[in-house]
Amino acid sequence: GAANFSAGFEFWGVNLFHVMMNHLLGLPCDASPKKHQASAIVFLTAKKEGVVTAIDGLDTLRQQPHVVKHHVSVKIGDRVRPAQENADRLGYVITTAPTPQEAKQSALAAIEGIRLMIM
Repeated sequence: GAANFSAGFEFWGVNLFHVMMNHLLGLPCDASPKKHQASAIVFLTAKKEGVVTAIDGLDTLRQQPHVVKHHVSVKIGDRVRPAQENADRLGYVITTAPTPQEAKQSALAAIEGIRLMIM
């Protein structure tokens, strides 16, 4: 959806919406990357089965280096379980950095900062 269009700009400096619209209208479009950097995504999952009683660490995500996008779909009171399928993912963190290793390490550090209390 719309998140994919903004992700293209964040990661590559390309407005994917404008590229798509120009292409559909038969106008010239340049989809070549303006930024050259690595990106990584890490998913938030439950470590055990139960009910979420608290979620901590979300306020510091915006201050984490290299984090460009994050989303947490779980709420207090939701029943969760360790991931067995894609639907068990509770959120994600996307990072960009000069190298793949930096992007991955930043994403892992950011996701570890999100603490789910599960009873």
